[in-house]
Amino acid sequence: MFQKLHKKRNYLALTGDCRSTFLTRLKKNKNYPPKLDVLARADSSLDNDVTLPRLLAGASGLKGDVVLSLPLNSFEVLILTIPKIPDEAVAKTLPYHLAKNLDCPLSDFIYDWQITRRHRETLHISVYLYPAAAFHRFNQELTRRNLPVKYFEADVFSAFSYLEQQRRLSANDAVVCVLIWTNSISIAICENQTVVLSRIVQLQQPESSFQADMEKSAETFMPDVSPGSLEEDSGVLELEDETDISIFSDFNLLRDENEDAPEPKTGLPDKKTVDLTEPEVKSASSREGWGGYIQKLNLEIMRTRDYYTSVVKGSAIKTVITGGDEKIRDRLWAEIKQSLDVQVEALSNTDITAQCPPLLNIIGLGAIFR
Repeated sequence: MFQKLHKKRNYLALTGDCRSTFLTRLKKNKNYPPKLDVLARADSSLDNDVTLPRLLAGASGLKGDVVLSLPLNSFEVLILTIPKIPDEAVAKTLPYHLAKNLDCPLSDFIYDWQITRRHRETLHISVYLYPAAAFHRFNQELTRRNLPVKYFEADVFSAFSYLEQQRRLSANDAVVCVLIWTNSISIAICENQTVVLSRIVQLQQPESSFQADMEKSAETFMPDVSPGSLEEDSGVLELEDETDISIFSDFNLLRDENEDAPEPKTGLPDKKTVDLTEPEVKSASSREGWGGYIQKLNLEIMRTRDYYTSVVKGSAIKTVITGGDEKIRDRLWAEIKQSLDVQVEALSNTDITAQCPPLLNIIGLGAIFR
Protein backbone atom coordinates (compact mmCIF):
# COMPACT_ATOMS: atom_id res chain seq x y z
CA MET A 1 0.00 0.00 0.00
CA PHE A 2 1.29 3.42 -0.88
CA GLN A 3 1.73 5.98 1.83
CA LYS A 4 -0.75 8.81 1.27
CA LEU A 5 1.83 11.53 0.79
CA HIS A 6 0.62 12.51 -2.66
CA LYS A 7 -2.38 14.37 -1.23
CA LYS A 8 -0.04 17.16 -0.10
CA ARG A 9 1.77 17.41 -3.44
CA ASN A 10 1.04 19.53 -6.46
CA TYR A 11 3.86 18.29 -8.67
CA LEU A 12 4.12 17.74 -12.40
CA ALA A 13 6.48 14.96 -13.51
CA LEU A 14 8.67 15.49 -16.57
CA THR A 15 10.16 12.20 -17.75
CA GLY A 16 11.44 10.74 -20.99
CA ASP A 17 13.89 8.51 -22.81
CA CYS A 18 15.72 8.60 -26.14
CA ARG A 19 12.42 8.35 -28.07
CA SER A 20 9.79 10.40 -26.24
CA THR A 21 9.12 12.89 -23.45
CA PHE A 22 6.04 13.09 -21.20
CA LEU A 23 4.60 15.75 -18.91
CA THR A 24 2.31 14.12 -16.35
CA ARG A 25 0.58 14.73 -13.04
CA LEU A 26 -1.01 12.55 -10.40
CA LYS A 27 -4.51 11.49 -11.35
CA LYS A 28 -7.17 12.70 -8.96
CA ASN A 29 -8.76 9.54 -7.63
CA LYS A 30 -9.02 7.69 -4.35
CA ASN A 31 -8.10 4.32 -5.75
CA TYR A 32 -4.78 2.49 -5.46
CA PRO A 33 -2.35 2.16 -7.00
CA PRO A 34 -2.03 5.84 -7.92
CA LYS A 35 -1.74 6.66 -11.61
CA LEU A 36 -0.54 9.49 -13.77
CA ASP A 37 -2.48 11.61 -16.24
CA VAL A 38 -0.53 12.47 -19.38
CA LEU A 39 -0.81 16.22 -19.99
CA ALA A 40 1.42 16.37 -23.06
CA ARG A 41 3.71 14.15 -25.12
CA ALA A 42 6.52 14.80 -27.59
CA ASP A 43 8.03 12.12 -29.83
CA SER A 44 11.61 13.27 -29.20
CA SER A 45 14.06 13.31 -26.30
CA LEU A 46 14.29 16.18 -23.86
CA ASP A 47 17.76 17.18 -25.08
CA ASN A 48 16.20 18.14 -28.44
CA ASP A 49 15.79 21.94 -28.50
CA VAL A 50 12.21 21.77 -29.83
CA THR A 51 10.88 19.12 -27.45
CA LEU A 52 9.98 21.21 -24.43
CA PRO A 53 8.36 24.14 -26.34
CA ARG A 54 6.20 21.64 -28.25
CA LEU A 55 5.37 19.81 -25.05
CA LEU A 56 4.29 22.94 -23.20
CA ALA A 57 2.38 24.33 -26.17
CA GLY A 58 -0.09 21.49 -25.76
CA ALA A 59 -0.49 21.96 -22.00
CA SER A 60 -1.25 25.61 -21.30
CA GLY A 61 -2.56 26.99 -18.02
CA LEU A 62 -0.72 24.52 -15.81
CA LYS A 63 0.30 25.29 -12.24
CA GLY A 64 2.67 23.47 -9.93
CA ASP A 65 6.28 22.52 -9.40
CA VAL A 66 8.06 20.25 -11.87
CA VAL A 67 10.00 17.17 -10.78
CA LEU A 68 12.36 15.89 -13.46
CA SER A 69 13.71 12.35 -13.78
CA LEU A 70 15.78 11.05 -16.70
CA PRO A 71 17.62 7.79 -17.51
CA LEU A 72 20.98 7.39 -15.82
CA ASN A 73 22.82 7.53 -19.15
CA SER A 74 21.80 11.20 -19.41
CA PHE A 75 24.30 11.87 -16.63
CA GLU A 76 28.02 11.54 -16.14
CA VAL A 77 28.66 9.53 -12.99
CA LEU A 78 31.93 9.80 -11.07
CA ILE A 79 33.12 8.14 -7.88
CA LEU A 80 35.63 10.15 -5.85
CA THR A 81 37.74 9.06 -2.91
CA ILE A 82 38.64 11.97 -0.62
CA PRO A 83 40.18 12.26 2.86
CA LYS A 84 37.65 11.80 5.63
CA ILE A 85 36.17 15.12 6.70
CA PRO A 86 32.97 16.15 8.49
CA ASP A 87 29.90 15.65 6.32
CA GLU A 88 29.05 19.35 6.41
CA ALA A 89 32.43 20.17 4.87
CA VAL A 90 32.07 17.85 1.87
CA ALA A 91 30.02 20.30 -0.22
CA LYS A 92 32.71 22.98 0.20
CA THR A 93 35.66 20.80 -0.76
CA LEU A 94 33.96 18.78 -3.50
CA PRO A 95 34.39 21.40 -6.29
CA TYR A 96 38.16 21.22 -5.79
CA HIS A 97 38.25 17.45 -6.21
CA LEU A 98 35.86 17.51 -9.17
CA ALA A 99 37.88 20.19 -10.97
CA LYS A 100 40.97 17.97 -10.73
CA ASN A 101 39.19 15.03 -12.33
CA LEU A 102 37.17 16.62 -15.12
CA ASP A 103 38.44 17.32 -18.63
CA CYS A 104 36.29 20.46 -18.91
CA PRO A 105 35.36 23.27 -16.51
CA LEU A 106 33.12 22.33 -13.60
CA SER A 107 30.90 25.25 -14.60
CA ASP A 108 29.83 23.16 -17.61
CA PHE A 109 27.81 20.94 -15.27
CA ILE A 110 25.24 21.00 -12.55
CA TYR A 111 25.71 18.15 -10.10
CA ASP A 112 24.45 16.33 -7.05
CA TRP A 113 26.33 13.92 -4.80
CA GLN A 114 26.03 11.50 -1.91
CA ILE A 115 28.44 9.69 0.40
CA THR A 116 28.25 6.00 -0.41
CA ARG A 117 31.07 4.44 1.63
CA ARG A 118 32.92 5.49 4.78
CA HIS A 119 36.35 4.22 5.81
CA ARG A 120 38.60 5.12 8.68
CA GLU A 121 40.61 7.60 6.60
CA THR A 122 38.53 8.22 3.47
CA LEU A 123 35.08 8.82 2.05
CA HIS A 124 33.71 7.47 -1.23
CA ILE A 125 31.37 9.92 -2.92
CA SER A 126 29.16 9.33 -5.96
CA VAL A 127 28.68 12.44 -8.08
CA TYR A 128 26.00 12.78 -10.77
CA LEU A 129 26.72 15.51 -13.33
CA TYR A 130 24.42 16.89 -16.01
CA PRO A 131 25.28 19.45 -18.74
CA ALA A 132 24.52 22.89 -17.34
CA ALA A 133 23.62 24.40 -20.72
CA ALA A 134 20.89 21.82 -21.33
CA PHE A 135 19.49 22.19 -17.83
CA HIS A 136 19.43 25.98 -17.94
CA ARG A 137 17.69 25.87 -21.32
CA PHE A 138 14.69 23.84 -20.19
CA ASN A 139 14.72 25.37 -16.69
CA GLN A 140 14.32 28.84 -18.21
CA GLU A 141 11.50 27.63 -20.45
CA LEU A 142 9.65 26.10 -17.51
CA THR A 143 10.24 29.11 -15.26
CA ARG A 144 8.93 31.43 -17.97
CA ARG A 145 5.66 29.48 -17.81
CA ASN A 146 5.56 29.60 -13.98
CA LEU A 147 6.52 25.93 -13.70
CA PRO A 148 9.68 25.97 -11.56
CA VAL A 149 11.83 22.85 -11.30
CA LYS A 150 11.56 21.54 -7.74
CA TYR A 151 14.22 18.88 -8.12
CA PHE A 152 16.03 16.82 -10.76
CA GLU A 153 17.29 13.25 -10.41
CA ALA A 154 18.34 10.09 -12.22
CA ASP A 155 15.86 7.28 -12.87
CA VAL A 156 17.30 4.88 -10.27
CA PHE A 157 16.51 7.30 -7.44
CA SER A 158 12.92 7.66 -8.64
CA ALA A 159 12.63 3.86 -8.89
CA PHE A 160 13.82 3.35 -5.32
CA SER A 161 11.49 6.14 -4.17
CA TYR A 162 8.61 4.25 -5.77
CA LEU A 163 9.70 1.00 -4.08
CA GLU A 164 10.02 2.76 -0.74
CA GLN A 165 6.49 4.10 -1.04
CA GLN A 166 5.34 0.54 -1.62
CA ARG A 167 7.37 -0.48 1.46
CA ARG A 168 9.29 -3.03 -0.57
CA LEU A 169 12.76 -1.96 0.59
CA SER A 170 14.21 -3.61 3.68
CA ALA A 171 16.68 -1.70 5.83
CA ASN A 172 18.83 -4.82 6.20
CA ASP A 173 18.94 -6.15 2.63
CA ALA A 174 20.70 -4.97 -0.52
CA VAL A 175 18.50 -4.78 -3.61
CA VAL A 176 19.54 -4.55 -7.27
CA CYS A 177 17.29 -2.47 -9.51
CA VAL A 178 17.60 -2.88 -13.29
CA LEU A 179 15.88 -0.32 -15.53
CA ILE A 180 15.81 -1.30 -19.19
CA TRP A 181 15.71 1.46 -21.80
CA THR A 182 15.91 1.21 -25.58
CA ASN A 183 19.56 2.25 -25.76
CA SER A 184 20.90 1.67 -22.24
CA ILE A 185 20.51 -0.10 -18.92
CA SER A 186 20.50 1.65 -15.54
CA ILE A 187 21.70 -0.66 -12.75
CA ALA A 188 21.82 0.39 -9.11
CA ILE A 189 22.11 -1.19 -5.67
CA CYS A 190 20.27 0.21 -2.66
CA GLU A 191 21.30 -0.75 0.86
CA ASN A 192 20.30 0.94 4.11
CA GLN A 193 18.20 3.44 2.13
CA THR A 194 21.25 4.61 0.17
CA VAL A 195 22.05 4.07 -3.50
CA VAL A 196 25.51 2.64 -2.84
CA LEU A 197 26.40 1.71 -6.42
CA SER A 198 25.09 2.74 -9.84
CA ARG A 199 26.15 1.73 -13.33
CA ILE A 200 25.39 2.86 -16.85
CA VAL A 201 25.48 0.07 -19.43
CA GLN A 202 25.17 1.25 -23.04
CA LEU A 203 23.28 -1.72 -24.48
CA GLN A 204 21.16 -1.19 -27.59
CA GLN A 205 18.05 -3.30 -28.06
CA PRO A 206 17.69 -5.22 -31.34
CA GLU A 207 15.40 -3.70 -33.96
CA SER A 208 13.74 -7.01 -34.77
CA SER A 209 10.49 -8.21 -33.23
CA PHE A 210 11.08 -10.09 -30.00
CA GLN A 211 8.30 -12.61 -30.63
CA ALA A 212 9.40 -13.31 -34.20
CA ASP A 213 13.02 -13.57 -33.08
CA MET A 214 12.20 -16.11 -30.38
CA GLU A 215 10.06 -18.20 -32.77
CA LYS A 216 12.84 -18.18 -35.34
CA SER A 217 15.39 -19.25 -32.71
CA ALA A 218 13.15 -22.13 -31.64
CA GLU A 219 12.78 -23.30 -35.24
CA THR A 220 16.47 -23.13 -36.12
CA PHE A 221 17.72 -24.76 -32.92
CA MET A 222 17.08 -28.42 -33.77
CA PRO A 223 20.13 -30.49 -32.76
CA ASP A 224 21.00 -33.57 -34.79
CA VAL A 225 20.80 -36.57 -32.48
CA SER A 226 20.87 -39.28 -35.15
CA PRO A 227 23.23 -42.24 -34.67
CA GLY A 228 26.79 -41.27 -35.42
CA SER A 229 26.13 -37.57 -35.12
CA LEU A 230 27.54 -37.31 -31.58
CA GLU A 231 31.27 -36.99 -31.23
CA GLU A 232 33.14 -38.38 -28.27
CA ASP A 233 33.19 -35.88 -25.38
CA SER A 234 36.75 -34.73 -24.80
CA GLY A 235 35.85 -33.44 -21.32
CA VAL A 236 37.39 -30.04 -22.11
CA LEU A 237 35.38 -26.89 -22.70
CA GLU A 238 36.83 -24.95 -25.61
CA LEU A 239 36.86 -21.15 -25.21
CA GLU A 240 37.80 -18.81 -28.02
CA ASP A 241 38.98 -16.04 -25.70
CA GLU A 242 39.34 -16.38 -21.97
CA THR A 243 38.72 -12.68 -21.45
CA ASP A 244 35.28 -12.94 -23.01
CA ILE A 245 33.89 -14.79 -20.00
CA SER A 246 35.64 -12.85 -17.24
CA ILE A 247 32.98 -11.54 -14.90
CA PHE A 248 35.13 -8.47 -14.22
CA SER A 249 36.19 -7.86 -17.82
CA ASP A 250 36.04 -4.12 -18.55
CA PHE A 251 34.48 -3.57 -15.12
CA ASN A 252 36.46 -0.82 -13.44
CA LEU A 253 34.03 0.56 -10.89
CA LEU A 254 35.91 1.87 -7.87
CA ARG A 255 39.06 0.10 -9.00
CA ASP A 256 42.29 1.78 -7.93
CA GLU A 257 45.29 1.78 -10.23
CA ASN A 258 47.29 0.11 -7.45
CA GLU A 259 44.92 -2.05 -5.45
CA ASP A 260 47.63 -3.20 -3.02
CA ALA A 261 48.71 0.30 -2.05
CA PRO A 262 47.44 1.49 1.36
CA GLU A 263 45.11 4.46 1.48
CA PRO A 264 46.97 7.67 2.35
CA LYS A 265 46.74 8.82 5.96
CA THR A 266 47.53 12.46 5.35
CA GLY A 267 47.26 14.94 2.51
CA LEU A 268 45.19 14.53 -0.63
CA PRO A 269 44.80 11.05 -2.09
CA ASP A 270 45.89 10.09 -5.57
CA LYS A 271 43.32 10.44 -8.30
CA LYS A 272 40.71 7.77 -7.61
CA THR A 273 37.77 8.61 -9.75
CA VAL A 274 35.97 6.42 -12.21
CA ASP A 275 33.63 7.42 -15.00
CA LEU A 276 30.89 4.78 -14.93
CA THR A 277 29.72 5.51 -18.45
CA GLU A 278 30.89 3.23 -21.22
CA PRO A 279 31.93 5.08 -24.40
CA GLU A 280 30.73 2.58 -26.96
CA VAL A 281 27.20 1.29 -27.27
CA LYS A 282 27.02 -2.46 -26.95
CA SER A 283 24.46 -4.01 -29.23
CA ALA A 284 23.30 -7.51 -29.97
CA SER A 285 24.29 -8.48 -33.49
CA SER A 286 21.66 -9.53 -35.99
CA ARG A 287 22.88 -13.09 -35.48
CA GLU A 288 22.40 -12.90 -31.71
CA GLY A 289 19.14 -10.95 -31.77
CA TRP A 290 17.08 -10.78 -28.62
CA GLY A 291 18.61 -13.96 -27.25
CA GLY A 292 22.07 -12.38 -27.29
CA TYR A 293 20.69 -9.14 -25.85
CA ILE A 294 19.12 -10.94 -22.89
CA GLN A 295 22.32 -12.90 -22.24
CA LYS A 296 24.38 -9.70 -22.22
CA LEU A 297 21.87 -8.02 -19.93
CA ASN A 298 21.99 -10.95 -17.52
CA LEU A 299 25.80 -10.87 -17.60
CA GLU A 300 25.84 -7.20 -16.58
CA ILE A 301 23.57 -8.00 -13.63
CA MET A 302 25.92 -10.82 -12.62
CA ARG A 303 28.97 -8.57 -12.90
CA THR A 304 27.33 -5.90 -10.77
CA ARG A 305 26.28 -8.39 -8.10
CA ASP A 306 29.67 -10.12 -7.99
CA TYR A 307 31.60 -6.87 -7.90
CA TYR A 308 29.51 -5.49 -5.08
CA THR A 309 29.71 -8.60 -2.89
CA SER A 310 33.30 -9.65 -3.68
CA VAL A 311 35.18 -6.37 -4.15
CA VAL A 312 33.13 -3.72 -2.39
CA LYS A 313 32.33 -6.27 0.36
CA GLY A 314 28.69 -5.25 0.41
CA SER A 315 25.84 -7.35 1.72
CA ALA A 316 24.66 -10.39 -0.19
CA ILE A 317 22.15 -9.58 -2.92
CA LYS A 318 18.88 -11.42 -2.36
CA THR A 319 16.55 -9.54 -4.71
CA VAL A 320 16.75 -8.27 -8.28
CA ILE A 321 13.99 -5.89 -9.39
CA THR A 322 13.48 -5.22 -13.09
CA GLY A 323 11.58 -2.50 -14.94
CA GLY A 324 10.99 -1.84 -18.62
CA ASP A 325 11.28 -5.54 -19.45
CA GLU A 326 7.63 -6.33 -20.10
CA LYS A 327 8.10 -8.06 -23.45
CA ILE A 328 11.20 -10.03 -22.43
CA ARG A 329 10.35 -10.64 -18.77
CA ASP A 330 9.77 -14.39 -18.85
CA ARG A 331 12.99 -15.08 -20.77
CA LEU A 332 15.05 -12.58 -18.76
CA TRP A 333 13.84 -13.83 -15.41
CA ALA A 334 14.61 -17.41 -16.42
CA GLU A 335 18.17 -16.35 -17.28
CA ILE A 336 18.61 -14.47 -13.98
CA LYS A 337 17.23 -17.31 -11.86
CA GLN A 338 19.44 -19.82 -13.63
CA SER A 339 22.56 -17.70 -13.04
CA LEU A 340 21.92 -16.19 -9.61
CA ASP A 341 20.37 -17.49 -6.42
CA VAL A 342 18.07 -14.48 -6.01
CA GLN A 343 14.41 -13.56 -5.95
CA VAL A 344 13.30 -11.65 -9.05
CA GLU A 345 10.50 -9.11 -8.91
CA ALA A 346 8.88 -6.60 -11.23
CA LEU A 347 9.35 -2.91 -10.46
CA SER A 348 5.57 -2.59 -10.55
CA ASN A 349 3.81 -5.47 -8.84
CA THR A 350 0.40 -4.13 -9.83
CA ASP A 351 -1.26 -3.67 -13.20
CA ILE A 352 -0.73 0.02 -13.87
CA THR A 353 -2.42 1.13 -17.07
CA ALA A 354 -1.27 4.48 -18.34
CA GLN A 355 -0.97 6.54 -21.50
CA CYS A 356 2.80 6.53 -21.27
CA PRO A 357 5.18 3.53 -21.21
CA PRO A 358 5.04 1.59 -17.92
CA LEU A 359 8.64 2.39 -16.92
CA LEU A 360 8.18 6.14 -17.48
CA ASN A 361 4.93 5.93 -15.53
CA ILE A 362 6.71 4.36 -12.55
CA ILE A 363 9.64 6.78 -12.74
CA GLY A 364 7.19 9.70 -12.79
CA LEU A 365 5.33 8.37 -9.75
CA GLY A 366 8.59 7.79 -7.87
CA ALA A 367 9.78 11.33 -8.61
CA ILE A 368 6.49 12.82 -7.40
CA PHE A 369 6.55 10.78 -4.18
CA ARG A 370 10.12 11.69 -3.24
